[in-house]
Amino acid sequence: MAHQQFSKVAVRLSGLQINWLRVIHVSRGHEAAVKELRTMYPKIGPTQADIIIENLYRAEALSGPSL
Repeated sequence: MAHQQFSKVAVRLSGLQINWLRVIHVSRGHEAAVKELRTMYPKIGPTQADIIIENLYRAEALSGPSL
C-alpha cells in the first residue's frame, strides 16, 4: 500500500489579507475565498485552504463582528 505524505505550508496572513478574504467571502462566497487564498499561497492545497478559510470565519463568528 502506498503511503502519501501531505505537507503543511505555513500561512501567515496580514490584517489586510484577512480583510480582503473577508470581502471575497461575503461578496462571492466560500469557494471564491478559498481560490483567492490559493492564489496568494500557491503551494497550499485545496483542503488546507478550505480549512484555513473555515477557521478564519469560525473564529470571527465566535468573537463577533469587529467595528
